[in-house]
Amino acid sequence: MLNMDGKIFAFALICFIINATSMGNLAALAEEPAVEILAASCAGCHGPKGNSEGPATPTISGISQAYFTLAMDQYLQGQRNSTIMKRIAKGYSWDQIRALANYFAAQPMVPPNQSYDRLKARRGKKLHMIY
Repeated sequence: MLNMDGKIFAFALICFIINATSMGNLAALAEEPAVEILAASCAGCHGPKGNSEGPATPTISGISQAYFTLAMDQYLQGQRNSTIMKRIAKGYSWDQIRALANYFAAQPMVPPNQSYDRLKARRGKKLHMIY
């Protein structure tokens, strides 16, 4: 026997299917998900719209399409190390990866509110410019 939450879910699912089929839109159930839905799965680690909340996970908002695509390809080929991105990358088609690359490139980068050492940042910037 279904509890109240199960009944509500089943009712909503039936309404969705009836609506999709009544509009001649059953094929829409199998269509490519919207890029915002794909990107929402990235938010768990990379933050809302790709803006990470801390230093453990990189911000991907504002990232170039070419770099995003390259990174995903490197995960797929096993050329880039990560704890989880290798497995996640395998779940996307190339069309989805390109759509995500376009999506994140268009998102404004919002720097996280975190403390940092200005002297170390300057030194890091100088080292970055050398290499």
